[in-house]
Amino acid sequence: MTFTVPPKPQAGLGLPPTLNQLGEFFRDVLGATAAMNFDGGESTEMVLQGASGQRIVNMLTSENNEAPDGYVPSGVVENYLKIGF
Repeated sequence: MTFTVPPKPQAGLGLPPTLNQLGEFFRDVLGATAAMNFDGGESTEMVLQGASGQRIVNMLTSENNEAPDGYVPSGVVENYLKIGF
């Protein structure tokens, strides 16, 4: 099982991949035969649980270009996906 959280657009780094580009990557590079897309947005976060505890893989960002650096979205997380191994 493979998960990805694409980055938001950043100056000098170009645009994030489109859903078609992600699908092609999973199919052509990773050999996936099925894939699923979840709603993204400024509250998208990936957290891994390891032997040494939780590790945040990406930083929360704002889709609001006027938001100051270090902005963290507020509000309640309505849903999440937890997978245990």
